[in-house]
Amino acid sequence: MPWIVYLAIGRILGIRIKNINPIYNLVTKNSRAIANIIKYFRNNLKGFKSFQSRVWARTYIKHKG
Repeated sequence: MPWIVYLAIGRILGIRIKNINPIYNLVTKNSRAIANIIKYFRNNLKGFKSFQSRVWARTYIKHKG
């Protein structure tokens, strides 16, 4: 994927971009950014990925209280 796509994803979700040539990573430990990811992907995925994201989101929410 071109770097501009990663830049857009990072801005939408509030995540910083880590560039290790030629690989780009989206990295976050920020609770607000993780909450943005959960909100953004809620009811947007289909199939098994939907199930995985719901389990991950539920676990995160239970852990954070």
